Amino acid sequence: MTGSEKEALELRVLQRAKTTVVLNRDSPMNRMKAIAVMASRVKDAPDLKPKLLTAAGDLESLWDTLIQHNEAVLKALLDLDLA
Repeated sequence: MTGSEKEALELRVLQRAKTTVVLNRDSPMNRMKAIAVMASRVKDAPDLKPKLLTAAGDLESLWDTLIQHNEAVLKALLDLDLA
């Protein structure tokens, strides 16, 4: 394998890592957005309140996960010289 082939392979690995961590970060972010949407609907649909309270119990954990994944995204961007 030539030097340029190794560099291309390394770049593909770094790009794949970035894609993976972005997808991992999006999961808790989307869940938090869904909770926010549910919260905005509770006034008009009070039957959602028990579901909202259950989902809201996960917010701290979701936030911690989001922060961890966001740091991984930043690292991946730095590895690609994109940050």
